[in-house]
Amino acid sequence: MSVHLMRLNSIRKDSRRSYFELEDGARSGVACEFGVLKDPTLMDKLTGHANHATIFVRLDDGSITTTAHNGEPEHLATSDLWATLYGKREVRLGSTSSDDAATKHHTTLAFESRLAAVEFCGAVDLIQHVAYLRHPHRANAMSSDAVLRHHLEATLRFVDEMWTLAMWRELWPYSNMAEILHACLDDLSANAPPPQVRGRLEDIYDTFYTEATMTLFAERDGVRFFRPSYIGLLVAKLKAAMSHITLYAR
Repeated sequence: MSVHLMRLNSIRKDSRRSYFELEDGARSGVACEFGVLKDPTLMDKLTGHANHATIFVRLDDGSITTTAHNGEPEHLATSDLWATLYGKREVRLGSTSSDDAATKHHTTLAFESRLAAVEFCGAVDLIQHVAYLRHPHRANAMSSDAVLRHHLEATLRFVDEMWTLAMWRELWPYSNMAEILHACLDDLSANAPPPQVRGRLEDIYDTFYTEATMTLFAERDGVRFFRPSYIGLLVAKLKAAMSHITLYAR
């Protein structure tokens, strides 16, 4: 079962509302689920049992829950979380608070594929951007907004990876989405007018909004969870960036 992404709610107007709105919003959620190995040894990678866990990323409320093979859930704080691709299909996960500790610590997550690892990083980046925009800090100028630059760079990395992994190159061979994102970053450095940068993002957004879909993949405790397509995730990231730029378009 697939549904179109009807619209993306305003991020800042009402923090109690979900960022996503489906055709049937009653008892529905938007999430991604991943199977991983946590801090895998070589033997773990061969057997895949001892450290197996499930990660449930809710894009609607911004929560991340890991469930170990013994069924014990753990809720991760997402405010200072960082996730970085490492190797072919691994992600290093840590927090800025632990980075400042005397003994730095991170968790290595081995995903089933690089595609899943890229999707996870993209989902984490999205929920963090949306959380920031609930209570944003406006820089003196858009060109000096490090948070905006960080998320535009993350979106560009997402596009570069998906171009091959999700076969976007074959599906939309004439798309110049990567070039447009590069131009947006150049615009930031050149202190270009906010409407110019937002207009570039709108070009991608308007082109791919109708391609964004969600698929029902789970039902838990009476809640039906929908998973956005990879393009759906990109569209949401673009909308977050456009909302961010609106801070400077007044």
